Amino acid sequence: MAVTIITKVDGVVVERREYDPPNVTLWRFGRYLKWLRQGRDGVHHITITELAEKSGISGGAISRLERGETDPRLTTLVALAKGLDVGLDVLLGFLRQEVK
Repeated sequence: MAVTIITKVDGVVVERREYDPPNVTLWRFGRYLKWLRQGRDGVHHITITELAEKSGISGGAISRLERGETDPRLTTLVALAKGLDVGLDVLLGFLRQEVK
């Protein structure tokens, strides 16, 4: 299943391309995880290293999750939610909404 990736600069679409990830659900989770980590409000940005320290999950594992390359275990999801200071329901919020 292909997804459309839209890149915007100052609200203007500058690029639109199709991408066919091996697993769309993992890809969407990775995009959402990165969005949460980078500060969904534009203020609370933390690095992968900081999230690794807060969650106890290695930076490499977080990076692979953000790229949609690995399927997280429940214990990993719980640790990430704690590291991001969000509930597990928020971490799995990508299932309810489209990530852009």
